[in-house]
Amino acid sequence: MSDNTPILKTLTAMAERLSLSSNQALLLFAGAHGWLNMEMTVASVTVLHQLAKDHDVDLYEEEPFLAQLIARGVFTPEECVLFGWSRVKKEALHDGQ
Repeated sequence: MSDNTPILKTLTAMAERLSLSSNQALLLFAGAHGWLNMEMTVASVTVLHQLAKDHDVDLYEEEPFLAQLIARGVFTPEECVLFGWSRVKKEALHDGQ
């Protein structure tokens, strides 16, 4: 059995920093890995949309809103790796240069 302590600590810290519930943090994590059914995927995307709204990110900008959130530092580098978003971050940084 693997030790999930680092994952839980990262999710807890993220939830506290972004004023999310622990359930919302788990939804983001599970959604990022494709582990949710359609109904829960919609709930996960709703959390991302709320984060975008809270950080004045334009959902209709050409750049994906997830890349905008990462570029603005909403998610830490550790969270990007945990969520599998490090590729999105690299692409966002590359496009900004």
